[in-house]
Amino acid sequence: MHMKTYESTNATRAPARTLGDQLPELWTTAGLVETDHSLPEISGIEAEHQAVVGEPAPMALFGFATGTLLVGITLAGYWPLGELVGVLPALLWFAGVGQFIGGIVALARGSTFAATAFCSFGMGNIIVGSTLWMQHAGLIPATAATGAMLGVVLFCLGYIAVTLAIAALRSNVIYLATVALLIPGYTLAGITHVGGSAANGVVGGWFLIVAALCAFYAGGAVVVNSQWRRAVLPMGGLH
Repeated sequence: MHMKTYESTNATRAPARTLGDQLPELWTTAGLVETDHSLPEISGIEAEHQAVVGEPAPMALFGFATGTLLVGITLAGYWPLGELVGVLPALLWFAGVGQFIGGIVALARGSTFAATAFCSFGMGNIIVGSTLWMQHAGLIPATAATGAMLGVVLFCLGYIAVTLAIAALRSNVIYLATVALLIPGYTLAGITHVGGSAANGVVGGWFLIVAALCAFYAGGAVVVNSQWRRAVLPMGGLH
C-alpha cells in the first residue's frame, strides 16, 4: 500500500512529499505561509489577488490624517484642551471606524503592514475618543488615574508606531515618515497624561500635525497614482 504524495507541477519535478512532511515556510506580505510554491510564484499570486480588491489605503489614510490633525492642533495649543471634545465626531467615525474598516479590507488584500496600521490606529482613535466622550458625559471621572490610563494607551500606540516604522523601511519614505513621526507624537502626549509637563503634549501635538500632513500626501499619492496608473506623486521607494 502506497502513501499518498504531493508532487511539484514545475518542469523540474521536486522530490515527492508524504502527507507527514512539513512544507517549506516563506515570509510574504500576508505573513508566514507554508507552501511548496517558490517566492516568485507567491508574488504572482499576491499580485493577482490584489488586482481585484480595491486599495483601502487612501480612505484609511485620509481618515487617520483628519483625526490626527485635529488632535494635534488642539494639543499644540491652537484650541483649548477643554474643547477637544469637539473633534470627537471626526476622531470616532472617520479616523476610528472608517480607518478600521480600511484595515479589514487591507487584511483581505493580504497586506499585514496596512492592516496592522489601520486597525491599530483606528481602534486607538476609538478608544481615545470614547474615553474623552465618556469623561465629558460624566460616565467616567476625569481623574489623574483615568488620565494615566489614557497615557498608557498612547504609549502603546507609540510602541506600535515603532514596529511599523521598522517595517516601513521596506516600503517608502512617506509611509516611514508618517509612522516615525507618530512615535514622539504619541509618546510625548502620553507623558503629559501620566503627570508630565503640558509642554510635552504641545511638542507631541506638532509631531502629530506633521504626521497627519504626511498621511494626507500618502493618501493622495495612492489614489492619484492608482487612477493614472503611474507614479504621478512620488512616495520614495525604499526597496
